[in-house]
Amino acid sequence: MRKYLTFLIALIIISACTVLPGLKPTPAREAGEVEIPTPVAGNTPTSKQPSPEPQASPVGKAAPPFASLRMFTADTGWAVGASPEAADQIFRTIDGGYSWAYAGPAQEEAIPEGYRAHAFFLDSERAWVTYYPSNASALGPSSVWHTADGGVSWTPGFTPHKDQNVPDYAFEALFFTDALNGWLMLAHSPGAGNAPVSLFHSEDAGVHWVTLLNPFQGQADRLHTCCRAGMLFLDALNGLVAYGGGPYTSPMVHVSRDGGYSWNSQELPPADEEVFSRAACGSGPISSLGENRLALAVACFDSERPAPIAIPYLYLSEDAGMSWRGAPLPDELVQSAPLSRLRREYRLQFIDTQYGWFFVQDEDWDQGDPPAVRTHIYQSQDGGLTWVEKAEVDWIGEFSFIDPMNGWAITRLGNNLGLLRTHDGGGTWQPLNP
Repeated sequence: MRKYLTFLIALIIISACTVLPGLKPTPAREAGEVEIPTPVAGNTPTSKQPSPEPQASPVGKAAPPFASLRMFTADTGWAVGASPEAADQIFRTIDGGYSWAYAGPAQEEAIPEGYRAHAFFLDSERAWVTYYPSNASALGPSSVWHTADGGVSWTPGFTPHKDQNVPDYAFEALFFTDALNGWLMLAHSPGAGNAPVSLFHSEDAGVHWVTLLNPFQGQADRLHTCCRAGMLFLDALNGLVAYGGGPYTSPMVHVSRDGGYSWNSQELPPADEEVFSRAACGSGPISSLGENRLALAVACFDSERPAPIAIPYLYLSEDAGMSWRGAPLPDELVQSAPLSRLRREYRLQFIDTQYGWFFVQDEDWDQGDPPAVRTHIYQSQDGGLTWVEKAEVDWIGEFSFIDPMNGWAITRLGNNLGLLRTHDGGGTWQPLNP
């Protein structure tokens, strides 16, 4: 069964969590390079940029290629750049995505050379960003920058404490529950089956950080094991980390009830006793539906099925993750899927307790290089109990919905990236940057 785990991990959605890169120490900074500033409490913002001007008559100007996108209203949203020359940049729109302006910290102050941006967007005005190298690990934690005015000004927080016993650091997750409380998870070099992390907490919007967890603490053994798939906190006490697959074949979540100081691993009840008895399972990131309700997409690889495709299940919790119930997600595509070089990912997004989307994304490498791609878009209007297919499109991408009808997608087709918008819940899509 273990031989399928590597394949399974590639099938699981990973969005809130960056895949851990190869961890190699980066060289010391050259003399004369700009140091990340460390402010004192109550200092003034150090970086200012102009707000983007809305277009009176949007004409579909080309947007920069984006790695991630988060919209909050029909007009306002944020994005992180994807191209090599813009991978460290934060963008913002105030006209629904037709035009974008650079809205991140001043680069000469914030970003060491070769580092990439990792951001968390709380609303249309508040955001945090930190920077880590893309193909190696940093020699210490980086500062976390914060804006409360839509990117007009940014303030760097104190850099989290560097543990002298830890040789390197890589970004894994950043999450804020409100304007003040946030958590930063950093990963360290894996070894002997372990994938250790450090966890930091801030109570003042990221100005100061306290170490909650380090790789040498035993109260979170499974949390230090491959492979995590996103971190979410509901409030100052209740946090969850999804389990994306690894040495344990059962689906599980890691749970903290004390703000991140200690963690327990909770195995999820089998949604199908027969399949789960022989399957290897992992999940994508956990979604919050509000009112202590959670959703989680779990994919299980069953070696007795005719196709090497994971079977998707939806797990729901109504008590902040204390108990879960699972049910199958749309699965009619599994039997008809090509049997060889197919890569499938499942993605899940809920905007409230009722409305959610489930995305089945395929890359078929038998059709050539770049591969043939497609996405099946399903929508639920009853909290995941039933699903209706809205569309099948010939691209894959990242999605951001703000209500039952309006959503955006970063599309990927070969090496081309685009930006689309829907006004009918995902049934039809129009380009914002032709």
